[in-house]
Amino acid sequence: MVKHTTRYLGRLVARFGFDQENLHQFAIKHLSEENRHEIMALNDLKYLGGAIEDYPPMDVTQYMIQSQYYWLEHLPAAHFGFFFVLETLSITKFKNKMPLLREIYPNRALTFLAHHTEEDVQHVDNIEKKVNTLSQKEVELISENIRQTGNLYSQMFADIKRVVSERSDLKKVA
Repeated sequence: MVKHTTRYLGRLVARFGFDQENLHQFAIKHLSEENRHEIMALNDLKYLGGAIEDYPPMDVTQYMIQSQYYWLEHLPAAHFGFFFVLETLSITKFKNKMPLLREIYPNRALTFLAHHTEEDVQHVDNIEKKVNTLSQKEVELISENIRQTGNLYSQMFADIKRVVSERSDLKKVA
């Protein structure tokens, strides 16, 4: 899913009109900050002894990806809801787990999580500031995307837990 981030942001950049220059510039900056994060994730997986080919996309992941392309095409500001969920999840769910993960795994296998829990923490505040400049209708759409994305993420984590319990090759990692 991470490989779609810069594609999402590229679409978002293009969808903001001249009357939304502030949002346009924000999306450009965010795009540059997220560039090549998929390489971090792939390298982390490699250092953990895995390969992306070993993990076919789950249906729920595909639903999440496809929903964002829909939002971007039809109601671009709503996409802020997706990023809000992801950035918030990094801080609220994973930041406090980093010390334990560092005891178990080498730092070179945690670059993606470390970056998003330690270096990108200002993204939530930045998104909130931009959302506060939007219309009530746009904020409602962002809220809807937050709800949908949160539900899909919950389902994705439940599916991951189920897959890990079923695959003996993953039980030793988990």
